[in-house]
Amino acid sequence: MTDVFGNTLSQLAILFGFIIAGILIGRLKLLPPEAPGTLSKLLTIFFMPALTFRSCAQNCRMENITQYITYISISFAVIIVLFFFCKFLAGKFARNDSEIGIYSYALTVANSGYMGYPMMQAMFGDLMLFKMMIVAIPVNIYIYTLGMGMMATGKVSFRSLINPVFIATMLGIVFGLSGLTLPPIADEFLSGAANCMSPVAMLVSGLVISRLPIGKLFSDARAYVVALLRLVLLPAALVAILYLLGVSEELLMIMLILNAMPIGMNTIVFPESHGIDGTAGAKLVLISNILCLITIPMMVLLFMQLFPSFAI
Repeated sequence: MTDVFGNTLSQLAILFGFIIAGILIGRLKLLPPEAPGTLSKLLTIFFMPALTFRSCAQNCRMENITQYITYISISFAVIIVLFFFCKFLAGKFARNDSEIGIYSYALTVANSGYMGYPMMQAMFGDLMLFKMMIVAIPVNIYIYTLGMGMMATGKVSFRSLINPVFIATMLGIVFGLSGLTLPPIADEFLSGAANCMSPVAMLVSGLVISRLPIGKLFSDARAYVVALLRLVLLPAALVAILYLLGVSEELLMIMLILNAMPIGMNTIVFPESHGIDGTAGAKLVLISNILCLITIPMMVLLFMQLFPSFAI
């Protein structure tokens, strides 16, 4: 379990480093008050589209889809069920329409890209990482379509889906399925833009957090309940149900890592880019990323005990 703890700690150290930098910049008022919204807008109109187009263009290959059609089909089914179930749960926690979108998104998807991918690679190598990225295709489609649309309005609407990230996602899928490859200079350009995504998102998170009194960040009981649902209860229930349905142990492990990660920065970034208060998302991100230090190793250790063929 040393690798699991070490990888978790290193990812969280980077995460909190940028968040702390954002908090300090915000507390010292080194940027104007509108900076979080402006940076969030930059993320959603440039950095996110670059990331999603490149990811879809590289992974949505016909050979990948045909080889792993069962995995992808199960992943689509899972994200559809989670969407409706978590939208229902969100209504129990939210106080307004915008919070419904934030809570629904936070419960439906985890921060698999920033934390899940490195963790899978550290534990099981490049092949399992590749399979995880294939399984995550439906998840990424949800994130940049319905997920983003929900956080903009709290409701599902066609109008909310027409945004730069959605367009980039669809173009990336078409590009990938066509079998075309990006020219090296274009790939390097998109890679550079995509690499800005996480640092800028974390700085925005720190700027939003800096506006709040410390006590307010940790005093909302709803955030703790949602974090535990996201980190423990939902992934455990999902793996149990899929096991009863006869899903392979390999896919069970992928689904666990995909769903047991903390809540991602999009719950702050996307609302802020639309002029919506990101406070609810900031609380969820901060608390879930602290609790995951305990829950991630615990969940992986339990899985290893139940399925010893996956021992590290």
